[in-house]
Amino acid sequence: MKQSLDSADVLKLVLATFLALVMVWQSSVSAQSSDGPKYVLPPVGSYSDNEYRTNNRTMSVKSGASLQKALNAAPPNTTIFVAPGQYSGELLITEPVDLVVQSQPTSSQVGSACDSVGSNCARVTVDDNNVCVTIRLKQSQGRVRLSGFSWGPKGSYRSQPCIVLDQGYLILENSRIETTRHYPAVVLRGGESRIQNNDIVGGLVGVQVDVASQSGLGVMASEGGGHYLVNNRIYNNETGLRINYSTKTYAFLNQIYDNRGFGIAIYDGGGFYAANQIGANAAGGLFIGPNDKMPTFVSNTISFNDQAAIVMNSGESSRFQSNLICGNDSLVFSSRPDELENKVLDPATGNIVFSNGSKSSKGLFGRSRSDQCPSN
Repeated sequence: MKQSLDSADVLKLVLATFLALVMVWQSSVSAQSSDGPKYVLPPVGSYSDNEYRTNNRTMSVKSGASLQKALNAAPPNTTIFVAPGQYSGELLITEPVDLVVQSQPTSSQVGSACDSVGSNCARVTVDDNNVCVTIRLKQSQGRVRLSGFSWGPKGSYRSQPCIVLDQGYLILENSRIETTRHYPAVVLRGGESRIQNNDIVGGLVGVQVDVASQSGLGVMASEGGGHYLVNNRIYNNETGLRINYSTKTYAFLNQIYDNRGFGIAIYDGGGFYAANQIGANAAGGLFIGPNDKMPTFVSNTISFNDQAAIVMNSGESSRFQSNLICGNDSLVFSSRPDELENKVLDPATGNIVFSNGSKSSKGLFGRSRSDQCPSN
């Protein structure tokens, strides 16, 4: 895997890349019919990093102490420094806070700076029928930052997600979130988030964005400024990233690979997905279900996926621009494959498509089969 930058550099790079890609995309769609939908540049979150930092209070937690007691005792906007060690989970966060592991290592890998056995990490485990941490701020405006942790179950069966955002602005970074294949690792049901530089492993879904009421949970999500996923490794899940009804999910520079189902699955949702590596997923690279919200894919590498690069019913709204699509079992799996293939292979899109197996009737565009398809 490629080397990662620190979080500040990654964010600067992503914002610059994002602006450039959107400018290119907007210029390309401006030449299309004025009747067609246009992509509008979204805000990069409603809250700046320091907008709600109203004091300089800090606290420290020794290895093995109660994190929940520290959270309960901390005034709003406190920074809690956590010593590396073992901790128990089932945390509830209702006030703005920074929960940061001291002496976090600088990772040379894309993704997490914290693994499950790292000496500089704080390992938080939880009983299988409990959530590791729920962020449910009393007021919608406020920030929670979780940095440098390894989150995971004690056993081999989970009956709850690991990290749940109900309300507030969550920064989840430099961490490893590992769960079992029975429930999602991270569920974003409300608020806003920036999920960056993490390893997200082993769940029913790696990251699930839900803009809908959850059965039995009584929560109706509001998207606010949206959810940003940046420079994460999302692998060994059933599905890597699942979007339910969201139109404000923005994913950049992620590696989404070796999942047992789809890399990205979108159910009646939209969003913007750029410069991701989506590869070696067992059911396919992308699944786009019935929707009219125009998910947009720009400059991604979609390669070596089983079944197909793209699985989609005919007539679903979507945009594909300047993607590299190669080495998949087939280009598309669809009830009307010619329609989708023509959309992807249209020279105006700038997609480069080649070596997508004998199942694709139009597997070549702009390259020969002898050209190398990059691995993820």
